[in-house]
Amino acid sequence: MSVCRYRKVIAAGSRSITAAAWEEYRHEGANTAAMAWEWLLDVWSELRKTVIFITHDVDEAVFLADRVYVMSARPGEIVDEVAVDLPRPRDPALRMAPDFVALRNRLLERIRSETLKSFAGGQG
Repeated sequence: MSVCRYRKVIAAGSRSITAAAWEEYRHEGANTAAMAWEWLLDVWSELRKTVIFITHDVDEAVFLADRVYVMSARPGEIVDEVAVDLPRPRDPALRMAPDFVALRNRLLERIRSETLKSFAGGQG
């Protein structure tokens, strides 16, 4: 979904925004994706709408979210909820801060644990 389409959803007065993996930005490079994250945070800070953002990118999740949910492999169930207690507004430099790195590493380890379970159980 492009930024223009998100603007249309917001303009339509929707109470929430569902944003599913901005893959097109990832293909254009990390800088473009990071700018899209900043744009979404600007929209959120202005309108204070609920955003449900589905992504496989842990940095993206930690940078954008107040809460990150980790899902299991099949069947896909929520296995962990991690609060992201980082200051807002979020500056790109935050991605290098010790608290950000600790949250990212915690999530990556949880995801790794779920992945290993799925391999051991023959899933995936």
